[in-house]
Amino acid sequence: SRDQACHHANVYDLSFGRAMRMTRPWNEGLFMCDDGHAFTAQVGSFPPNNFGLHDMLGNVRQWVADDWHPDYRDAPADGSAWLEPRRTRFGVLRGGAYNSDIASVRSGARYGYPHTERLGNVGFRVARDLAP
Repeated sequence: SRDQACHHANVYDLSFGRAMRMTRPWNEGLFMCDDGHAFTAQVGSFPPNNFGLHDMLGNVRQWVADDWHPDYRDAPADGSAWLEPRRTRFGVLRGGAYNSDIASVRSGARYGYPHTERLGNVGFRVARDLAP
């Protein structure tokens, strides 16, 4: 729920609002709780999800390997990266960051950004395939 988010993720909350010296009325997208981190938090600051993964929501948006597409029409069905033969100028960022509003802090949130863009609220996750 909106007031429990701070127990699970680094989100756009009261600590961020104080650091930015926001005054009332608070922005509509602000979580009305305090996660204790105004900006990025150290990995593992929050409990892992049911798969044992930390920081899947909040903290920083994550670059993924896909090229930007406005929808999922013709997307690979096997979970592989969706790359164009002639790479597009835009990649995909997923999830929300410490300064993302409520609608953005979810795994289904995705945004097209130029591959050259570098922001303080964007990172990436290193993953590996597990051998059977």
